[in-house]
Amino acid sequence: MREIKFRAWNGRKMSEPFRLEDICKECDIYVYEQQEQFALGQCEIVESAGLKDKNGTEVFEHDIYRNLDNGNIGRFSYLQDGGGYTLWCTEFKENGDLSTHRAFRDLDTTNFEVLGNIYENPELLANQ
Repeated sequence: MREIKFRAWNGRKMSEPFRLEDICKECDIYVYEQQEQFALGQCEIVESAGLKDKNGTEVFEHDIYRNLDNGNIGRFSYLQDGGGYTLWCTEFKENGDLSTHRAFRDLDTTNFEVLGNIYENPELLANQ
């Protein structure tokens, strides 16, 4: 079973990955990191996919990646799929046209690399 981890975006900075058991069980949940406060009730929370790219970088929801087979840029998103959620990959061609939309399980993890995420690096998807 994979370890379930999250990150939080507070509008300025992305937190380091954390587990739910790492935070307090009170109504106001905070994560403190290098003088930065993350009030989780006011943050975007993204979940780890439990997988790593070719460089060993952990993959999270809303990460932006490059498909090394074709050079396309894409992003990871969890979408409701039946009774649960599936991690989907949406790739775009260089001109911004949609290339493919597929379940993550269909992507070879050794042939992609995480470039950033939609919060800290929106310019990576500027054409999409």
